[in-house]
Amino acid sequence: MLITRRAALAAAGALLARPSLPQAADRLGLIGHSVHRTAVSTGPGGDILGELAGPAGWRVDWLTFGVPEIHDRLFREASLQQGAIDLAFLLNRYVAPRVADLFLPLDGPDGVLEGLVVEEIPPGMRQPFTFGGRLYGLPFRQATSGLFLNEALLAEKSLSTSPPRSPEALVEAVRAATFRRSDGLAVNGLVLDGPGPSQMIDLARMWDGDFISPDLALKVEEPAMLRALEMLRGLFADGVLPRIFPRFSTEQVTTAMQQGRAAFAISPISRHAALNNPAASRYPGRIAVATVPSAPEIAARMPVAPVKSEVWSLAIPRNARNRDGAIRALRHIGSAEASLRAALNGNGPVRPSTLNDPRYSTVVPWAAVEAAALRDARVPLPGFENAARAEDVFREEVEGMLVRNTPAQETAATIARRVRPLLPG
Repeated sequence: MLITRRAALAAAGALLARPSLPQAADRLGLIGHSVHRTAVSTGPGGDILGELAGPAGWRVDWLTFGVPEIHDRLFREASLQQGAIDLAFLLNRYVAPRVADLFLPLDGPDGVLEGLVVEEIPPGMRQPFTFGGRLYGLPFRQATSGLFLNEALLAEKSLSTSPPRSPEALVEAVRAATFRRSDGLAVNGLVLDGPGPSQMIDLARMWDGDFISPDLALKVEEPAMLRALEMLRGLFADGVLPRIFPRFSTEQVTTAMQQGRAAFAISPISRHAALNNPAASRYPGRIAVATVPSAPEIAARMPVAPVKSEVWSLAIPRNARNRDGAIRALRHIGSAEASLRAALNGNGPVRPSTLNDPRYSTVVPWAAVEAAALRDARVPLPGFENAARAEDVFREEVEGMLVRNTPAQETAATIARRVRPLLPG
């Protein structure tokens, strides 16, 4: 059974006890997803962790799970008197002040960040892991949104294959790209990962909008989000979005683009490889990616929309048995050179220097788009104790808006009324 984020966060609050375990300087325990393990060990970038662990004499023990299970296990282990995890991959959406207390402040007296030039990493990626002026997670991996377009489908309709440069141009393009092909296949102009705030925030970000801002201010009734909700409502009512969109998933977005059932998609830029994979896609090499456009009123300060970026960080539990080893590993994996090598292994790099390095940019087709998008990208929601409940409310009300065709302003007011009591203070 999957563990919800709410349950995972709750698990962090209970300080469990078990007998002390012996120090294990010859062992390094890591927890993360299989993609993290690949990023630091397999591919053209080489075995980044192994080259450190071997000479150090560490036995590297990996725990790899799905995203919710990673955090459930991590928070439980980190709540013990002494845990079996020395270095963890921690996702922004699971972080809250109470959770941060389970981890070592990286800019504290241990000097973990020595020599890592953390300031290079965009502030929007560091902010979710910063509490009380201290950094508790070093950003390592990102998944940042871009605008995908199927050039073959657009050419079939004699439409421009140039990316839209404003929200209005995007709406016009996706409406024009909604049609039925000669073989009877219906093509939706646009697909998104779903109607939750983490999925559709990119629409509001075209006007620099938010659901909840980084400083925990409720923004759902402000003009940017109202425009995004009204845009979503209109596109759904007119059949530009799929009829099953209220229950759409990430996998369905990928499949729709691969099979030619959608002309445009807003999705993580790193999916470019999967969407153009000859083994799975009917349009290999014909699905391009561009930045999501910003509105003219914000273009001077934000040339492209400040889209969402989900960020994984490296964190060290306070109860790590091999703390010295964890610090050495974090410094090694988190360095600028390791960032480049991990990117060559398939990781989404967080450092602009990686994106601009010819060793990366010449072999990754989407590097320039990713670099432009990352400049102002930020996480979709800040971390707080009731974040999961707030997301549930947003999704529930937006689904209702689409099904009942409720006005955007009425939907936003209901969301605000229900979410306001969930915010801290």
